Amino acid sequence: MAIVGAMATGNWSSALVFPTPPASGDTVVANGFTVTIDQDVDIGGGTIQTLAAGIYASGGGFTAAAGRALALVANCLAGTTTCLTVSGSVSGTVTGNCTGSAATASVFGVSHTGTGTLTITGNVTGGAGGSAGVDGTVSTGTVVINGNVYGGTGGGAGIASASTTTITGSVTARSGHGVTATVGDTVTINGPVYGSATTADRQGVLVSISGVITINGNVAGGSTTTSHGVKNTGTGGITVTGNVLAGSSTSEGINMTSTGVCTVTGNVTSSATAIGLTNSSTGTITVNGSTVASAFGPGLKRTSAAAQKTIINGGIVGETSVGWPGVICGQLGKIVIGPTTTQEHKYATDTGGGGIGALRTLTTASGGGGGTISSASIG
Repeated sequence: MAIVGAMATGNWSSALVFPTPPASGDTVVANGFTVTIDQDVDIGGGTIQTLAAGIYASGGGFTAAAGRALALVANCLAGTTTCLTVSGSVSGTVTGNCTGSAATASVFGVSHTGTGTLTITGNVTGGAGGSAGVDGTVSTGTVVINGNVYGGTGGGAGIASASTTTITGSVTARSGHGVTATVGDTVTINGPVYGSATTADRQGVLVSISGVITINGNVAGGSTTTSHGVKNTGTGGITVTGNVLAGSSTSEGINMTSTGVCTVTGNVTSSATAIGLTNSSTGTITVNGSTVASAFGPGLKRTSAAAQKTIINGGIVGETSVGWPGVICGQLGKIVIGPTTTQEHKYATDTGGGGIGALRTLTTASGGGGGTISSASIG
């Protein structure tokens, strides 16, 4: 497992670039040169990098050759410049972990700038501020990640989304957001999403402008101030098939300040310090599951004074120490329920003298008939 440095700008296959071809497990340093990957490359658990190592300098980079599919088995580590660039119509695969620069801003493990499809099998980790593990902000193609995505410890996002991004694995914010999505980006995540446990205002997924997010997994707020599982400031929609859970501190499961539509098929639950799902704007929210309050507040809270609609196809569960209901809407907010499913809504009771008592249940019969109040206390 040697340290091998490029000796000239040119093709990987050239003896002028690598007089001794890199082998499995090697650390391959660009050494200030631009190396074009013009053949299938497999160095096993080795790494290609633009970080200085041994006698070799930082800088340079690796680029996927035009006119052929990329097939790279190696980790990609950025130093002072982007490690791997995939552009044009090139498609292909990277098998290995991809990491943004830990020291230099806006330097990526992998930069995808083209129209092709790049599939990465490995974990993706951000680095310093702006240094995503994978950057697709100017890509019109597709990035597929089969692995976990982590925000960097220095502020860089794990992934700055391409036009179409699919992740099969977990997404976790740290000092950087896990995933950022913006104009026209479509992101599908098959796994759980977590806000940061270490840094304030770092989201598992940050959505702006017109990004559209689909999550097939649970979404949970972090444990620092306003580090939400998902934050949406734009017009794009969020669809979650899984439970939405508030974190600790003031980290919500989903925080929306937007007109985008949000649909959750699962339960929405507040914590001792945060709300499960909030929206300060007017986008329609649909919950196909229960919304569950805590002593801190409702499971779902809306604060806009403008017209808005909230659709509940499941239970609404209050709590008994303070009396919070499961859902609170703004001044012109409308709460509607599904026309066919049986639903149970649980509210705290008035014990007189300002006291709050056990929950009672309002049951709505299937088919849209009238509801009845159960006299049984539910804890």
